[in-house]
Amino acid sequence: MRRKEIILFMTTGTGINSDNSDEGDKQLAKKLYSTINKIYPNKVVFFASNISKQTIPYIEELFKKDNDEFISGEDYEIVTVEAIDDFSSCFEIFESKILQYDYMDDKDYQIIMDYTSGTKTMSAAMACCGMFYLKDLVSVGGDRRNGQVSAGTEIINYQNLYKIYDKFALMRTRRNFNSHRFMPCIDILNYIVDLNIHKDSFLNLCKAYYYWDNMAFEHAYNHLKEVDTKAMEFVEIRKRTEDEPEGTGQYC
Repeated sequence: MRRKEIILFMTTGTGINSDNSDEGDKQLAKKLYSTINKIYPNKVVFFASNISKQTIPYIEELFKKDNDEFISGEDYEIVTVEAIDDFSSCFEIFESKILQYDYMDDKDYQIIMDYTSGTKTMSAAMACCGMFYLKDLVSVGGDRRNGQVSAGTEIINYQNLYKIYDKFALMRTRRNFNSHRFMPCIDILNYIVDLNIHKDSFLNLCKAYYYWDNMAFEHAYNHLKEVDTKAMEFVEIRKRTEDEPEGTGQYC
């Protein structure tokens, strides 16, 4: 099987050095360079302001020192972010590049999104965008005794978002339940993997209402008995089923 081409999205900030801004940019360039070498993408997309673009030439220099090339337009591209503190604007810029690589090119890419650098708004927007489009999210950790990750100690942290996706699944389940669409609830719940979610009780509740709607009352009762009403999520259901045994399908 042919390996997917990896596209690395990186938010790009400026180096922090009160005495020498160039030195700060060089230090940041080393960290970005380290991340690029660890992930080893086919192409890097830098999202940078007009000011933070000045970090990227230092990355080129680091490649040259290692007898390698880092060519603009071939190995990397720069996407300018004007409104670096506007969440919606940042999100739309990241989204447009995802759509470009997902739908406007014949190749099958794996997009990895590193939201470590840049403004807090840029980082938050990239993390949300990556989560929304089910992309791999990474951040860079390491020795932070001086407040920042020290060069040479960088560790790539891949973020596991299954709990977040499961919570979104629960939100969709609640909307479908309260619209009396019980079978879609069952389909969605079957994909939940978080063991902290009372998946079996949710499934039994939805099946109980599904069978009740189809007048299979014995099946409905058998599933309703399996709902753990001691769990916090089902306290309201327990109270209402005690007061109104027939229910109305509005309690999930």
